[in-house]
Parts: sequence; C-alpha cells; structure tokens
Amino acid sequence: MKVVAVKAGDVTAAWPFVRELLKPAIAATNGKITEKDVMLDCMDDFMQLWTVVDKEIVAVVVTQIYNTPQKKICRVILCGGNGVEKWWRRLSAVEKWAKAVGCDLMQIVGRPGWERILEQYNKADVVLEKELWPLAKKK
Repeated sequence: MKVVAVKAGDVTAAWPFVRELLKPAIAATNGKITEKDVMLDCMDDFMQLWTVVDKEIVAVVVTQIYNTPQKKICRVILCGGNGVEKWWRRLSAVEKWAKAVGCDLMQIVGRPGWERILEQYNKADVVLEKELWPLAKKK
C-alpha cells in the first residue's frame, strides 16, 4: 500500500477514479466546498490530491497549504475511502512532503471520530459554525 501524489496536470484523468470516494467528505462540508471546487483547485495546485493505492485506489486525501504570520501549515481538508485502519499511517508520506515544501505543521480538519484514529495528533481547536444568511438567500 502506498500514497501517491496526483500532479495538478493529472487531476482530470484521475478524477473519475477518486470522485466517489470524495463525495461523502465533500457532503460533510455542508456546502462549503463542492466537487467542482476541489477538482479545479487541485488542477490549479491550490489544493493537492493524494491517493492511497493497494492494487486499486482505496482512499483519497486532499490537502491545502496556507500560511499564518508565524507558521506554514499543511491541512488535510478532505479524506474519503475504505479501510482507514489499514492505511491512515501511510499519511506519513504526506507529512514528509509537507516538510519538504517548508511546512511547520500538519492539521487535519474532520469529524470527531478522527481523534480516536490519529493518536499522534493533538486536538488543538474546536470549530463552531453559525449560518449568517437564511437558506433562501444562498446562491
């Protein structure tokens, strides 16, 4: 089993193989991110697309690099797939890449269940949300 970075120029070709695995994670964003957003941002290298391969693609991870005044951060913003207990340790390949591009910190944004699996990560923040516009006003 290995983690493979999908180059920005290869995202279109890879998309049919990853989209179904990403759909539940995208749906869990409650409209903050669409499938089209992810695909286009990965094609522009604003986000990075990773596949976990074990003869076939078993999982997909999407990362995004951002900077704060003091830290460069690689954030896992989407993750979907099967058999997470078998492949999550392979995320060390993403961590290695993040270090190579100068990141100081890895973050994973996800459902609370990830805390049980990712014992090497510390809970740093809690994100609370409130919709500011009624549903009728949304685009």
